[in-house]
Amino acid sequence: MDINTPVLDRSRLDRIDREERPRVPLRLPLPLHHALSEHAYAAGISLNSLIVSVIRSRLDRAAGATGGVGPRRQAAPCATVRIGVRMPAALCARLAEHARRQRSSVNALVTDWLRDDQPALGKPDAHASKGVDRR
Repeated sequence: MDINTPVLDRSRLDRIDREERPRVPLRLPLPLHHALSEHAYAAGISLNSLIVSVIRSRLDRAAGATGGVGPRRQAAPCATVRIGVRMPAALCARLAEHARRQRSSVNALVTDWLRDDQPALGKPDAHASKGVDRR
C-alpha cells in the first residue's frame, strides 16, 4: 500500500453512504409489509430494492403523465411497521418534490403505490416462504 493512499475507515464509509443514499422513514401497514417481504424473499432481492424499484418506476411514469394520481384510498386501520428505505439522494429529492406537488405525504404516496403494484408483483411462491430449496 502506498503511503499517500488515504485510508477510509468504516465510520467515514458509513457517513459517505448516508449522504449519498439517505434513509427515508416509512410506516407500512403490517399486511402490506408482510406481502412485500414474502415477494422480495421469493424473488431473491431485498425489500429495500423492491420498494426502491416501485418508487423509481412510479416516478418515471408520473414524469410522463399530465394528470394527477387520482383520489387517495382510505385504508382500514391496522398495525404498522416502521422501516427505513435507503435510496439515492436524487431519487429521494424527486420523491419529495412529487409528494409536495400531489399535496400528499411521502409515506401516503409510497404506501398507495405499493398497494397498487402489489398484484403486478405476483403472488410469491408458496414454497419460498417455507424455506424449501427448489434447486
